[in-house]
Amino acid sequence: MVDPPQESRPINHLVMVAGLSGCGKSEFIRHMTLGGLPADISRCLPADIQTWPHLDESDPERTFRELREGIFPALPGLVMPYDLARSFWAGQKGYDWDDAVKIIGFADRVTVVNIRPPLRRLIEQHIWRRFGVTLADGQSDLKNFRSNSRGLQLLIHYEQPGWVDLQYDVWDDLLRCASELHEILVLGVTPESIPGGQEFRWSLKDLP
Repeated sequence: MVDPPQESRPINHLVMVAGLSGCGKSEFIRHMTLGGLPADISRCLPADIQTWPHLDESDPERTFRELREGIFPALPGLVMPYDLARSFWAGQKGYDWDDAVKIIGFADRVTVVNIRPPLRRLIEQHIWRRFGVTLADGQSDLKNFRSNSRGLQLLIHYEQPGWVDLQYDVWDDLLRCASELHEILVLGVTPESIPGGQEFRWSLKDLP
């Protein structure tokens, strides 16, 4: 369960762009910042979001500590990428253990953009991002990659039946519970385009 709202909430509106590693979070944020999202998605986001600061994805724990200690500056809006693979890397189950998720409690309003590509697309994007190669048929050849690669470890799990669906289902359950305590709007978005992850078109799957 996400913690209840904090007494002091310096973030007016938190937009969290969430999804598994390689799903397209960085591309979505880039298109959002450049004003390149489709109109049906843009209208669901704050009009001035292009000017908002972005949270450093590499160290969200620092932001949480600053929020908890009351030294984080007040902001009208903040964009926060969140990698659902953090639980995998940490050897944890679920997401309520993660201080990064607890940042939700320091915002008056939260919009979560869930990016969930079809499995084949996710695998292609992950391989492109981690290994810089494209696979014409969408199937990975694991022997071509180093056995000690973090990217390979995650790829193996992506290819296990039901594993990706489980991560998103657990995340969705957490958001449903959190919405009982917080003002949360959840948008479901999927990338559509050519294999390889080099170009993106965005579709809104779940209308608010």
